Amino acid sequence: MFVPRWAGLLHRPDNTMRVVFHNVRSLRAHVDDIKLDHEVFMSADVLLLAETWLQAEDPPVTSARTCRRWPKAGASGAVAGGVAIHSRLPIAQRTALNTVPNVEAVSAACDGLLLINMCCHPAARTDDILQAINLLLPSGTLPHTTLVCGDFNKDMKLAGGSASFRPSRPKRSRSLATSQHQPRTAQAQQ
Repeated sequence: MFVPRWAGLLHRPDNTMRVVFHNVRSLRAHVDDIKLDHEVFMSADVLLLAETWLQAEDPPVTSARTCRRWPKAGASGAVAGGVAIHSRLPIAQRTALNTVPNVEAVSAACDGLLLINMCCHPAARTDDILQAINLLLPSGTLPHTTLVCGDFNKDMKLAGGSASFRPSRPKRSRSLATSQHQPRTAQAQQ
């Protein structure tokens, strides 16, 4: 019997936060698929969407969630792009970034977790992607556990620019912070 790798996510402890990333490739075309998938997408605490192809006037996926998004870059002439973060949890801070060439990104902090969601066009250089991540990270000591998701359109180890994916800040192993309301832990699934 075939059991998908993500099947374990369906039966999770109550104190875990479920974060789901999806490279949607046109949210307008797939919004009903997402809304009807209650087991994975709609049961997520946080839904990160890349390559949404949204325009500023498009409505959010659902009104029951906090939505932070950055529409695709209109001036760049790119046909794809756009990112969104939909969250059932309160979002404490948010930042949208479109100052780095060929990179669109949005970040949000919720329940002790800093989420960065990116859409990097194929023309984006590795150094541009790393610069965008650096701009979205808080200065000084990182107060949050950070999860970076995105459609990178790159093999970060082989792409031009940097010889390999080396963040300018040292990697630190951290346990997840607890919220004032209820402790949560991140659940990663390969």
